[in-house]
Amino acid sequence: ATMAGTVRVARALRKSADRARRASKEALLGPDIPDTYFKNGLLHFASMCATDLLNLETFGKQDPYIRIFVGEFNRKSTTKDGAGSNPTWGKEELVIDNISRDQLTKARLLRIEVWEDNMLNDKLIGTAELPIKELIEAYDEGRRPERRDLKLTTAKLKPAGNVQFTTWLEDDEDGEARPLDDQDFMEGRMVISQLEAEALLNLEFMGDQDPYVKVTFCDAEARSTTIDDGGSDVIWNDEELVLQPG
Repeated sequence: ATMAGTVRVARALRKSADRARRASKEALLGPDIPDTYFKNGLLHFASMCATDLLNLETFGKQDPYIRIFVGEFNRKSTTKDGAGSNPTWGKEELVIDNISRDQLTKARLLRIEVWEDNMLNDKLIGTAELPIKELIEAYDEGRRPERRDLKLTTAKLKPAGNVQFTTWLEDDEDGEARPLDDQDFMEGRMVISQLEAEALLNLEFMGDQDPYVKVTFCDAEARSTTIDDGGSDVIWNDEELVLQPG
């Protein structure tokens, strides 16, 4: 009985070790990867802008740039001279090529850093991180990841503004880029409609206040008409705000 018990325990240990090895391998490489899943290719980082950046410039406006890191890979954007706290990089795109699913999985995180370009020593404004898993899952499911708006923090974990971007994977294992879905949005206008406000804080000492709506997205801006004497509950009826690419 003792020997049988020992054999059962030994077999159970071997099975447990086998399961652990399989789980470890799948965590790094994934199980048998279907042909439609990402294997090797490009990581794109585009439509970059930042808002309300912590100002590290004593005189004048700061000169920000972006750096991204995925494991051993890193890329750097151009510097936006005098862009201050709300820079935008227009159509500039950072691309990490020849990166594998295994390398992405091991990296775990896409790290974004926004820096101030300084004559003597560049200064880190803030950092943000995005789980790589989200990019892999989006590709495997055949969709483009949504545009991200992440909070930046300083080395002391204090707020440092926000960074906005779009990032996605493109498989080039067969030498061809995977075509985008017909519904993937690339470029165009943002339209905001059916504007209403209720229970607004009243900043008018005498009479009713005159509200308007202002929308800012990167370097694009739109403003509604002013509703004279609109008070605290306002409707802009059929008015639309349209944000155009810069």
